[in-house]
Amino acid sequence: MDGSSKHWYAISTYNKSETRVCTLLSKKNFETFYPVGKKVQQLGNKHKVSLEPLFENMVFVYACAQDHRDIKAVEGVRNLFYWQGEPAIINNTEIKMLRQVTQQHQNIDVRKIQVDASKKMSVTEVCTNAKDGSDTNCSQLKISLPSLGCSLVAEANESEVYVMNTRVIDRSIARRAVASY
Repeated sequence: MDGSSKHWYAISTYNKSETRVCTLLSKKNFETFYPVGKKVQQLGNKHKVSLEPLFENMVFVYACAQDHRDIKAVEGVRNLFYWQGEPAIINNTEIKMLRQVTQQHQNIDVRKIQVDASKKMSVTEVCTNAKDGSDTNCSQLKISLPSLGCSLVAEANESEVYVMNTRVIDRSIARRAVASY
């Protein structure tokens, strides 16, 4: 691994210190990302929106391998996540997708899958047929992030869903996903 090239790395943090770690790393001129999703709850006739971390005690940092010691020295950082004895490198496309999904969707559910850095990210839809049989309702979007070992299931806004190559997918994600391949 070349020590001068930058990659995204996952960092383990102490409980409830993700925001502070991002702030401290940013002050040291590191690019960070702390994925937080909107959760919408129906309380009677009102909606309550709250922000919740997608990954507890984890943030992402864009850095060189030679910066690992400086990163580990930041208050609140436990360690880097490792995969097969090396710091786990997170695919840039997966970070871009995480950013986009957290900005544009709500009620995101993270599900564990097998880690496989050789697989590519995939975007699929979760569709159901309407009760009267007239149309198909695609209300969820499923994104597989194999280098992170998880998949995200997010509510898709109906205005953001359209038919592309006979598949119903989220328009904004489709543009970026197609451009990245």
